[in-house]
Amino acid sequence: FLKTANEQLVECRRVLKFTYVFAYYMTTPPKKKVEKDKSSNKKGDTLKEEQLTAEEQKKNRQKEVFETHQGMLEEFTEGLSDIVEKPLKDIDRTGVVNK
Repeated sequence: FLKTANEQLVECRRVLKFTYVFAYYMTTPPKKKVEKDKSSNKKGDTLKEEQLTAEEQKKNRQKEVFETHQGMLEEFTEGLSDIVEKPLKDIDRTGVVNK
């Protein structure tokens, strides 16, 4: 079971390595300015602004969820690392397997 735990630990760290890069590039693009003709006050201009805001909110929510899952993976990886680093006599096999 320790061999499997070590393999899983390496895989978790590999995944985390790439998630940091992915999260970095998930930044929300700057809000685009909607060009308005000062002589016209169309509802279409307001609609475009609202759509951009909704799109930005969706991207921000996706990033929040991604970062939450990334944080959970970090916690589980560190927990697994702590278990694997212990001496074999101090490891409760059933407790480790059931986690």
